[in-house]
Amino acid sequence: MTAPIAEPTTDLVLLILVQARDLIAEPGGWTQGCFSRDAQNERVEFTSPDARSWCGQRAIYLVEHRLKASHDRGALGQATDEVRKLLDRVPPGGHFPHWQDQPERMQAEVVSAFEALVEYRRLEIDRGTSSMEALEEAIRDQPFALMGE
Repeated sequence: MTAPIAEPTTDLVLLILVQARDLIAEPGGWTQGCFSRDAQNERVEFTSPDARSWCGQRAIYLVEHRLKASHDRGALGQATDEVRKLLDRVPPGGHFPHWQDQPERMQAEVVSAFEALVEYRRLEIDRGTSSMEALEEAIRDQPFALMGE
């Protein structure tokens, strides 16, 4: 699986989603059961230069951490909170960390969840509105069914 190239954007929510997706889409870039791991599969701090894989939520926080030097912290914090709320709207049951840590969960499914949210955010921006229908449409377009598992 090759990670898509992150396109430039001024929307912080979309920027965080795209960059977090790109982190976990790398071969071996996603982990479950802990926040982050190094090349030897040992647990490490998610901001460690040795970290090579992240859970979905920590990928978001790593992107936030990396963007702090170049973006307003208040706006960045709000965008990160919005991304976390969006993540919880994707899996059945509404709790992304639990969903992604289920033993049967695969990297491609987690990346698909991020893909759905990237598409949803683009629809929100294009339409100037948010709706559950737009989210459901974005989720349906993913290769892995995320709703109604």
